[in-house]
Amino acid sequence: MTKPIVFCLFLSSFFLACKKKQINPQDIQIIKTNTNNDLQKIMFLNDSIGYIIGGIRYEEATILETRDGGNTWKLISISGSLENKELYGMCHFENKIYAVGLDGKFFQTKAAETNNWQFTQTSEWTLFRGIDFAIENKGFITYGVAFHSGGILKIDSLGQVLKKDTFDFELDDIRFINPDIGYACGYGAIMKTGDQGENWELLNIQGDYFKSISCPDNQNIWSVGYNGSIVHSADGGKNWEKQRNGNNPLLNRWRLRSVIFRDNKIGYAVGDNGLLIKTEDGGNNWKIMNNEQKEDFLSVFFQGGNLWVVGAKGIILKIIE
Repeated sequence: MTKPIVFCLFLSSFFLACKKKQINPQDIQIIKTNTNNDLQKIMFLNDSIGYIIGGIRYEEATILETRDGGNTWKLISISGSLENKELYGMCHFENKIYAVGLDGKFFQTKAAETNNWQFTQTSEWTLFRGIDFAIENKGFITYGVAFHSGGILKIDSLGQVLKKDTFDFELDDIRFINPDIGYACGYGAIMKTGDQGENWELLNIQGDYFKSISCPDNQNIWSVGYNGSIVHSADGGKNWEKQRNGNNPLLNRWRLRSVIFRDNKIGYAVGDNGLLIKTEDGGNNWKIMNNEQKEDFLSVFFQGGNLWVVGAKGIILKIIE
């Protein structure tokens, strides 16, 4: 066999292999709203009620609410110049929704009350990135600026700071899987607490700016990084495997922002330039899902049989699995 023929066969195999990594969802719907602001987080409480937060960094806080399963979204009005900074983190605990953002902004509302968000200016004028609650009246906020400065705040349900732990790296996402055990991730670090956030230990995994954590059960943890790394622990953070090394120069550059797993097999991650990937084997293989969007995708969430994606310039996608 001549060299040109061998080379052609190689190219054919290469492009076929790349093509196999493309999968098409059954249906992708673009949901229209009356905002073009960046949308940082999406969350559903049930099949009907959901929230989206975001805004314009130094100018506006955006909160969207749906009560019909995401078919229509209502823009919640935020009044006052002090409140108008972009929101980045959101969580649901019992009957309340909490949101945090730039300059230590803290919002809360009862899930049953529409357009009744209460604002608190916390004592920490910094960039709040993530929030979660472990038990009643005990929540945690991650924050950070300039990569090498960050921390975790313990707060009460009114946003009052009870404790401050500082670190020499920026922190982004935080998730508690039960009242005692929680995980936080950030610039070159993933951390764990086993005592309701009183102490945090640095886990043995580095090499990326980890932006998001997903914990479908009490043992399996996935995190994705802005350089494109995907890491997994099957034993509660004791040991880690790099399912994708974002620092490998032979791989395409993926800027990953958010990850979510339905169980220990099926998961999705999203990132910049409309990147949407899916795994069906616990992260061993990831396939790119075709879509025509080029906006940066910033958050992903499951709602029943649907996958929701939000991102830059007000993009909202509903994907029927």
